[in-house]
Amino acid sequence: MDLILNVRKAFPFLALAAYMGLIFYLSSIPLELPEIAWDPSKFTLHIFEYIILGFLSFNALRKSSTSFLLSSIYGITDEFHQSFVPTRTFSFSDMVADVIGSFLGVVLCFLLLRKIGKKRK
Repeated sequence: MDLILNVRKAFPFLALAAYMGLIFYLSSIPLELPEIAWDPSKFTLHIFEYIILGFLSFNALRKSSTSFLLSSIYGITDEFHQSFVPTRTFSFSDMVADVIGSFLGVVLCFLLLRKIGKKRK
């Protein structure tokens, strides 16, 4: 029984770490074509990518400011990391999208958990 409880407590952190690893892996793959300076679909993709990260961060940490900072800083460092990958670049617009997505993901998870908590009472 204790093992099940420990796994249940660890799962949000494992999911967060796995997703961060996936982001790092995907951003390490060189692109076939050079990046376009401003691509609205890529901006939107970054927002959704970091909504998931913000959501997972808040689910694991349960602190909105810490979750937002973790997700946002990860997005900034990921952009820096991409500057070392062939055919990838550091993109300020991607960084902005990452921060927006992080914020939205944290807020979404907060509201969802609050709603679930109210239903259980």
